[in-house]
Amino acid sequence: MKRTPHIGVVYPNYFPENFGEFITSDIRHERLDLDLIRQEPEVWASLEWAIPGLIATYLFKPYFESFLKEAGKDHYQKLRNVLGELLKKSAEIPVHTVVSKKSTFKIDKSNSQSKAISIHIELKNGALLKLMFDNQMNSEIWVSFLDKMLDMLDEHYDKFPNDNLTKRLNHLDFKNGKEVYSVINKNIEDWEFLDWNAILAMERGNS
Repeated sequence: MKRTPHIGVVYPNYFPENFGEFITSDIRHERLDLDLIRQEPEVWASLEWAIPGLIATYLFKPYFESFLKEAGKDHYQKLRNVLGELLKKSAEIPVHTVVSKKSTFKIDKSNSQSKAISIHIELKNGALLKLMFDNQMNSEIWVSFLDKMLDMLDEHYDKFPNDNLTKRLNHLDFKNGKEVYSVINKNIEDWEFLDWNAILAMERGNS
């Protein structure tokens, strides 16, 4: 049976060797199963929305369902602080996307979502929620909205299926194992949730 860690962080191999240790030192715990993966950047044959950030952080179900029950909510606050600092650092990283001339996927110049970082969270139903952060907003806004999402996730795992996040996702078309995309909507001062159908419709509208 394949092991599922509590938290995973994937980052490029041209970052300093100690990058993973540095960014996760404050959340270390004897019971925390943490995967740090330093790898060569991959080539993706997909829409930009589906590509993980240069730094991709993953929070899996066992973190919420088992680890936090043992370690307590203090660790969740530490994680909140670490992710906030990571967002601030990522906002300073320039990322250039290169598309093959043969590719059917083209760069969407209207897509202002950061390519430097993404946060992926496994929900109670097994689907992945991908948090994306808009380069047209400053990192303080990113951190503020991250805090809102972490509050929703706390309630999600405590009160599922009667939590606010589940209710807001009910209208979306996604099945177990698929990703749902979440972007910051400043007009409504809240997270906006998009399924793959909505992403494709946006791409068609921008083509």
